[in-house]
Amino acid sequence: MKKTVYYVFILLLIVSFISTAEITFAFWPFGNNEGELQKSREQLEKDLELAEKQRLKAEAQLQEQQQAFKQLQEQVQQQKELERQLETLKQQLQTEMQQNEEYQQQIEQLQQRRFSPMWLSLSGLLFIAYRVGVARGTSRKRQTANTPPSTTPSTESSRQKAQTEEFVTPPQPAPEEPSPPPVLRGFSLSPELIQKIKREIPQRTGKTPTDSQWNMILSTSPNTYVVAGAGSGKSTSLILRVLVLNHYLHIPLQQVTVFSFTRESTREFRSKLREVFQAYGKQVSEREATQIVRTFHSKILELARGKFPQATLFEFLAQKNDLGEGGIFESSLNDSQEQYLKELYKELFHSHTEFHDLILSLYHEYLQGQDLGIKSYSEGVLSLAAARDLAVTQAVDGVFDLPGSDNRPTPFPLSKLYQHITFYANAYLPELDQYIVSIPQAALLGERKEMQIHNFPLGSGLSVKKNILLKYSDAHIRFIHHERDLNLLREEITWFQQDGHKFTPVFDYSIEGEITSAVVWETFYAVAMFAESMGLEVQDLHKIAGHDQLSATDTAFIKALMIFWKAFDAKLASDRMFRFHHLFTFLSEKHAENFTRLSRSMLDSMAHILIDEFQDISPEVVSWIRGTVDFSRSRQHPTSLLCVGDDWQSIYGWKGSSPRYFIEYEKEFPAEQTRRVDMMENFRSYQEIIDQAEDILTDVKYKIPKHGKAIRGRAPDPQNTVQIIRTDDENEISVTIRQILRDVHDAATSVLIMARANWVLKRLRAEFRGARNVKILTYHQSKGLEADICILVGDCLYNSTIPLKNLIYELAGCSQTYDEAQTEEALRLAYVAVTRACNRCYWLAVPKAGGAVFRLIHEEEDQDTKGVFHVKAVKAG
Repeated sequence: MKKTVYYVFILLLIVSFISTAEITFAFWPFGNNEGELQKSREQLEKDLELAEKQRLKAEAQLQEQQQAFKQLQEQVQQQKELERQLETLKQQLQTEMQQNEEYQQQIEQLQQRRFSPMWLSLSGLLFIAYRVGVARGTSRKRQTANTPPSTTPSTESSRQKAQTEEFVTPPQPAPEEPSPPPVLRGFSLSPELIQKIKREIPQRTGKTPTDSQWNMILSTSPNTYVVAGAGSGKSTSLILRVLVLNHYLHIPLQQVTVFSFTRESTREFRSKLREVFQAYGKQVSEREATQIVRTFHSKILELARGKFPQATLFEFLAQKNDLGEGGIFESSLNDSQEQYLKELYKELFHSHTEFHDLILSLYHEYLQGQDLGIKSYSEGVLSLAAARDLAVTQAVDGVFDLPGSDNRPTPFPLSKLYQHITFYANAYLPELDQYIVSIPQAALLGERKEMQIHNFPLGSGLSVKKNILLKYSDAHIRFIHHERDLNLLREEITWFQQDGHKFTPVFDYSIEGEITSAVVWETFYAVAMFAESMGLEVQDLHKIAGHDQLSATDTAFIKALMIFWKAFDAKLASDRMFRFHHLFTFLSEKHAENFTRLSRSMLDSMAHILIDEFQDISPEVVSWIRGTVDFSRSRQHPTSLLCVGDDWQSIYGWKGSSPRYFIEYEKEFPAEQTRRVDMMENFRSYQEIIDQAEDILTDVKYKIPKHGKAIRGRAPDPQNTVQIIRTDDENEISVTIRQILRDVHDAATSVLIMARANWVLKRLRAEFRGARNVKILTYHQSKGLEADICILVGDCLYNSTIPLKNLIYELAGCSQTYDEAQTEEALRLAYVAVTRACNRCYWLAVPKAGGAVFRLIHEEEDQDTKGVFHVKAVKAG
């Protein structure tokens, strides 16, 4: 029993010891809890720091891999570009090899001909010498391309000068030689291919051409002209034509050139071109599109620089962009060009006796004005005008900040006959011996024009004063009408002071009949550019100098212009510059021999020519296009020419363009195969708008007869589609336009406001600036645009006579006079403006006989709506 108790006791002791040990073991780590936590925290921070380093390292590795991938992509792109360049070089090499084979065949044919021994030996030697020269030139050219130039500076300078003189002084035409018949091979399109094209283009591009558009796109004739009415979709059709040439007929894009007239239109064409080719899975880069769609100037500059890389143009003087992207109508002078002409003018005035005398005669007319048509005044009227003249002169003091230290009314007598009658100038400049008389424009006078001076309105008093001084004063009087007159005077004073008191006249000149004027050297430039665009040389104007239709001042102007222009071209040559006119002349049909200087690749780049807005082309450009096409065809090169236009939209005759080349296309571009395509569908306007626009041109004789058909049909409200509202008051114009916008304008409606007069344009732009979906442009600027609502401000009417331009037209061989052409062009401008409208057209103007608005009026004003006219009844279908 005792043993049992003993064993139990021992067992309990053991159990108690084990339990105590377990409890002690379980709680023992917390005895040093703080130290262990600190160690754990430090270890954790080290682990986090190591993880962060590993993350940053991984990110750096990822960036390096991305950069390497980007570089690899660039290398791939460069490789593709090199492959394209290599392909181009291969094509050029193949072309040269073909030319060499042709030369060899010609030599063999020449040797096989049975001429007399003497002629055979002479002609053979000349021909072989010529080919050897060509071969040596080609070889030398290749050597130069592969080795650095070793030309001395003086030799290089002479060569560049000679290259410049080739353009500045165009070579004489070579004697005409018989040439082989031109190539007139058209394109071959099988019925199966035509069906395929007609099926795939709508599927891939989403564009479904009409039958007439297909006729243009699929024309197989080497000569095609397309009579395209307003809103006919000609731009899209042109792009699809390029697609057919390249994708279906396998003509390289390097052999296709599309010409348009302005930067804006070329940008639009390039965008459409890339979009259409993208639909076919073909990537056309911006650079490639720029090579295809060109202005005339950019293309001829490219050809010139291909032969003369150092070519410098006067038109790009001090301009960064010298790619020739300016359009054919973008010819305003910049400051550097203006300064170039100024310095030449000043130099000639002091060095050339005849020029000096001619300029002084023009200057005298500028100061004295023309007293033709100014009535004579009795001595009593002269005395009354003189009595109030001091008050009239003081009333306009301060309108202009006149030069000179003594700007106060200065008396001077009228003439020897009326020395007892005194008038006043606002200032006198003794250094120029000029009396400065302020006759501000009505807009500058404002309310002051109605101020009463001796019971006589100030505006009328100023007008009478000017007439009296023009007719009776012997003094040197300079009238200041606006700030421009003042700026010319200041420049004259500045030149006088800078040149050691040497006087050089600075004045405006306008040829007889012109509405606007410009400083005399700018007028020289404008008239010369007009003559050259008509296909003439300035020196040709000697044939009309002294003509009985010209005034004495215009005759003096022409003589001075010929002296100035000859010196201008000589100065350009000495400065190693030339103008676009030199390029167009150098590569014109008159100088076909110069095309032999172009490489085959240069010629091939214009193998297939497409021209938009052909009705606005000038004789100068026509001669270049015609020369290019004729030369290529005479060399049996496959070519095609497609011209799209609408003679009813020819509106740039005042800059030298003419619709004649489009109206008489088949005569101007003769060929055995010529196709005319008519595109009369109008996708833009309602039929009523088309009919009213066409009514404007009813009396225009020189045109292609046609009639547009609206795809949209007739308007829901035909009587109000075209409205004519009588108004020419500037305040009424603004009120009327605001009323129209309130009635018809919303966020989704586009509005195009067009103005004829610059003062109206400026006011409207200031008043409606920021209006949603509203554009404000001139009639000319609106061409090519469209809007839901069009608002026209001002009539289109030509009522002038410009003898000098009439004679230039006659000299250029035109069938119309300039005045006749401009009378019709004013009506065509109205047609362009009206056909911008999609839904409605409002015309704010006062009808005048001979004007465009007058031709639309059917009866007097609506009795219910005063000032609103009914237009003629629309055509039936």
